Amino acid sequence: DTRQRGHVGFGIDDDEIGRNVGISFEASLQLFKYMPFIYEGQRHQELRTAMARAVAPFAAAHPIFERRVSQAVAAMRRDGAFDLVKQFSGTLMFDVLGDLMELPESEREEIRPLSNISWALDPTVSAKKREIAEATIARCMAPLTAHVRRMLAQPGSTLIHGIDRSLPPDEPERVIATANLLAVVLVMGNDAVAGCIN
Repeated sequence: DTRQRGHVGFGIDDDEIGRNVGISFEASLQLFKYMPFIYEGQRHQELRTAMARAVAPFAAAHPIFERRVSQAVAAMRRDGAFDLVKQFSGTLMFDVLGDLMELPESEREEIRPLSNISWALDPTVSAKKREIAEATIARCMAPLTAHVRRMLAQPGSTLIHGIDRSLPPDEPERVIATANLLAVVLVMGNDAVAGCIN
């Protein structure tokens, strides 16, 4: 059961690495065990299904998407030019997801680094870089989890509520599971997430 194991089944064993170098990778392990890859068995099939069911209703959320694109384009028109990656493609998905989970603008910078560490999934990453990723994940998951807990304490129709409703009925830690599946989306990016839910 990947809820209990340190090894998450796709070439990364941070638990063993941590023992060898004397570093705890608790936050990384927590996140990696929610990565819904197809070959990880029943648990990951549950997570893939939850992600697909939660994301699907937002496919037609055109006003949200259009508002974010318009804001980015407005900056280009104002300045006469812009950096396509830094000011658009590198931030658009994070900003849209922030809107879908009703994350206040004032809290987004605390969580944004999650959208820039997909390299941490590479099984060949050095222990030093894993330590950097661990610190980033731990730092970002605290405010993300707090936001998820606040949102789930009240009824709603956000992406957060969608993930929670899509989890198995016997999910033991719903807030943790929901927060980590949101983090998976942020870390993996749109192409990888699409591959998981197709």
